[in-house]
Amino acid sequence: MLALVSIVQSFKKLVDPERARQEAAQLKRERELPRCEAAGDPPNYCCRICQTTSTDRSYCPACLADTMVPVARER
Repeated sequence: MLALVSIVQSFKKLVDPERARQEAAQLKRERELPRCEAAGDPPNYCCRICQTTSTDRSYCPACLADTMVPVARER
């Protein structure tokens, strides 16, 4: 698939080099834009064993086990 894309890009450069430069510049600008995180509260996680809630996903602070699962947000 990657080879097909490069062939298409090469063909675009041969047929319309100005438009190909504009598209490449636009893609570069989009890649360099900072990614915005979703505004709002941090995600909450709940322990599957003891039901302790926390914003830390790695380990349950009470069980000290890797049992945290995401809690569905209420709307």
